[in-house]
Amino acid sequence: MGIPQKLNLEKLINQSIREYLRKDNKTNRDLLKWMRYSSLAGGKRIRAMLVLMLAEMLDKDPKEFLPLSCGIEMIHTSSLILDDLPCMDNAILRRGKPALHRVAGEANAILSSYALLMKGIELIAYNAKVFKVDVLNFEKIIKSISLAVGLEGISLGQFLDLYFSERKYTKNDVEKIHFYKTASLFISIFEIVGILCGLENKKLTALKKYAKNIGLAFQIKDDLLGYEKKAEELGKSSLKGEIRPTYLSLMEKDKVEKLLRDLTKEARDALKIFGKKAEPLREMANFVERREK
Repeated sequence: MGIPQKLNLEKLINQSIREYLRKDNKTNRDLLKWMRYSSLAGGKRIRAMLVLMLAEMLDKDPKEFLPLSCGIEMIHTSSLILDDLPCMDNAILRRGKPALHRVAGEANAILSSYALLMKGIELIAYNAKVFKVDVLNFEKIIKSISLAVGLEGISLGQFLDLYFSERKYTKNDVEKIHFYKTASLFISIFEIVGILCGLENKKLTALKKYAKNIGLAFQIKDDLLGYEKKAEELGKSSLKGEIRPTYLSLMEKDKVEKLLRDLTKEARDALKIFGKKAEPLREMANFVERREK
């Protein structure tokens, strides 16, 4: 993914998020302020960009997928707000700014997280309505994002992360944490776009394989960066970070780096069915592997 394309997509996504979270009325103005604080603090926007890049690869107008793109980003941000709480990871920084609970208080942070989660689902449902999906496919979309956030996704991943922070764990346990906490949402992104585009099962299966591998790779890269770089460079820090379950406490660093390379290769290989049209997604896999923060 070239830098100009990445910057253009980020700008489009940020403008859209700002519009979706604009001041509505005097009653919800303050809550929206904290929702915007976390949503517009920066971030890589990889999940949101993948929505638009996939839409373009499938010969659709990416702008028609902006509600889904921003909805996914809001859901992701809502999970970060909860992760940062003192009872969870006890984060100090997020995206280079004080974690939301440190400026708004824990109660306001939790309420902002709830509001962002529901706004995200609202936008996903709206995008499904725009594409006039039938009831069966609408149910599939809602089930996909619900599982990716709940019992088969982010919530379970964070639960396992906290659980194994106080217990012995294996490489298999770490992979499960990575899958549920990160890869599950990546898979849901591709599943929802595939449903909206009426994609055949063979191609959807290939995309979900790409999504799983890039999601696992993303979390491993996060852990490597946390090991190599200072908190100020990454824009995030946690008072509990040193006890989180990671591969680095079980394997030598060079073996973890090889695992990262293997996963991004598997992600790229999964796209063969799409030929050259999938080059932007291959470049995104490269970006995930080589990013510096």
